Amino acid sequence: ERLLNIEEKEAGTRFMSEATIYSPSSNLAGTVDFLSISPSGKVNILDWKFMDINTNKYDDVPWYKVRAWDKQMTLYKGIISSNYNVKNENFNQTRMIPILAVYTPADYENEILPKLAKIKIGDVEVKNIEEDYLLPVGITEEKTGDEDIDNLIGKLNSVYKRLSKEKTPDKEKAAKAEQLNALYKAIRHLQIKGNVVPLINQAKILNKQVSLLIEKFNNEFEGKNKKDVSSEKVNAFAGMLRIHLESLIPYLDIEDLSYMLSEENDKNNMLRTEILKTVSQVKGYIKELKKIDKKLGEKFIGTSYTPEKIVKGISKWFGNTATLQIENVQNLFKMANKAMAIATMETSAEINTLEVIRTNFVKWASGLGLDKSSYFKILQKANKNELIDQYDNLFYTTLKTKTNEKNFAWVQDNIDKEAYIESIRQKVEEEKARILAMPYVGTMEEVKKIVSQKLAKMYANYNVSSKTSPGWLLYQNVKNFPKKDKWVSKEWKELTKPENAPAKAFYDYIVERNKYYREIGYLSGKSAERFLPWLRQGFTESIVFSGKPRGLGEQFLMNISLDENETGYGQRDPVTGEVVEAIPRYFLNEFEGEYSTDLFKTITLYNEFAIKFKNLKAIEEQSLQLLRAERNKKSISTSTFGRAEVKNGVLTYNANNAENSELLEKMIKGIVYQQKYVESDSFDMSL
Repeated sequence: ERLLNIEEKEAGTRFMSEATIYSPSSNLAGTVDFLSISPSGKVNILDWKFMDINTNKYDDVPWYKVRAWDKQMTLYKGIISSNYNVKNENFNQTRMIPILAVYTPADYENEILPKLAKIKIGDVEVKNIEEDYLLPVGITEEKTGDEDIDNLIGKLNSVYKRLSKEKTPDKEKAAKAEQLNALYKAIRHLQIKGNVVPLINQAKILNKQVSLLIEKFNNEFEGKNKKDVSSEKVNAFAGMLRIHLESLIPYLDIEDLSYMLSEENDKNNMLRTEILKTVSQVKGYIKELKKIDKKLGEKFIGTSYTPEKIVKGISKWFGNTATLQIENVQNLFKMANKAMAIATMETSAEINTLEVIRTNFVKWASGLGLDKSSYFKILQKANKNELIDQYDNLFYTTLKTKTNEKNFAWVQDNIDKEAYIESIRQKVEEEKARILAMPYVGTMEEVKKIVSQKLAKMYANYNVSSKTSPGWLLYQNVKNFPKKDKWVSKEWKELTKPENAPAKAFYDYIVERNKYYREIGYLSGKSAERFLPWLRQGFTESIVFSGKPRGLGEQFLMNISLDENETGYGQRDPVTGEVVEAIPRYFLNEFEGEYSTDLFKTITLYNEFAIKFKNLKAIEEQSLQLLRAERNKKSISTSTFGRAEVKNGVLTYNANNAENSELLEKMIKGIVYQQKYVESDSFDMSL
């Protein structure tokens, strides 16, 4: 049916199965499951993706699978485009076709293995597919051929990308995942099925979220003075304003999709009305958020909305962050100065704490006659730049196997059951509160039904009421509760002996710092607690323990790690090559070659840069709020020599403030995002 469907569109199309493609320049190859080429040169690439997912738990293909699939198919498209002379506009479908594999139950204790019972694949006519997990997954770049839809999808994908990159506290990750999944579903339905309904619903949900944000401002900021609200709270709210403003903008274009509902029937009439109502709300909320943004800026950040002279010519060439007569530039300078002062004090405090730990550690190591090569063996894995594990790694590998095999008895025999049940009870309460607090759209009955379904699915997922309840097989949750008397590692037993207390104190300090740095977004990943920073061997010899590196210049940055892309120019997107507006994080990337094992020195530098990151992060959203204000105000016209231009005794104004905005933006890139070599006539990033 799929072949006939393509053939009907253009007779004479050639089909290839398991086609091998190769790129000599990158030395990369791949095998495309299905490739078709029409006489007019149009190309379709399809990849069959067999999957075994729990459809009681998942309504759609899990996001991590989608991300991996998109990366693979985008690579295939790139190889074909670059090496087989296929222009970008000649690709039609570039998508993955999910195929659900259903297996018979397994009984591993009685050596009964699962067998393939059946497979399910979506209809060739995608509009007939009801299950989201069977809907084809197109790559981000796939075009529909409709310019309005493609432009909107491009904007929505940008929103999705920005939202997914926003750092989120652990307790808010489930809510964020649900928000991203809903947005992705709306994009996918529009791209693959031409269905605008999920997008309308997503716009309604976003409108409800914005109404809650406005309520939050009224409750927590309105009527308060600057001294009554912490800078951290202001920074966080400025970020929420930015995210919601950016998220709302694409939904203004939904109105352009009304033509997709041209057929006259009750459903389409209702949807057209819903579109008009929703877009009207979006416009109103954008206007309201801009008002709140201005209030927040003026009262709590010190943002200036007063028109100022354009800085150019001599004033621009010889000005710097501290002296340029742009009020918002000076505000940035003050914020950054304060942030760096706090960072210096916090770094100094950590150096003092670490010095006490080091003194005790050195005394302990000397008493045991340890040399430099064996100094840290007690707390560091052999031949690996990572702290030792508290529990034997065999527990985790076996647990993964046993949960996959649904071996309930083994799981329950090898974990602290009481502690696990208590953690599940707390998790259920958290999830229940999250589900009830979410914004929903629909009638009262429809919302009740949605909430009931979500609660029922959640209760079923975390059910541990019987010995064979599914909650016992949640690997990511269960792995945190190994039986201590059964699975403690021999390395941990040695480290925790009373006579090794100074080494244990250093271990605990590193773990505590890692937990904190994960909370602030500097570290990420499942094994963050056991992380050790990456510096090349030999580099730390140039550092005195006081934490003040000698010549902290380009040589320092170039030696941080091989893959630290942000050195000097800012971090770059690995796909687009564009500079990413992100505060750089150092010492995180593993590299080939020898790494420094002088942990006191590496932890000292690690502290310094993580603390700097934290304090720059604390002013990031406020600095972006300054930039929003600078872009949205008028400017006073000036001559090349910086004199205000007057006509008939009245100051003349420019409708925009592009030049001053650009200057402030470049200063933010240099100061907050640490992009040292910003292209500018004059730029001084020293504070």
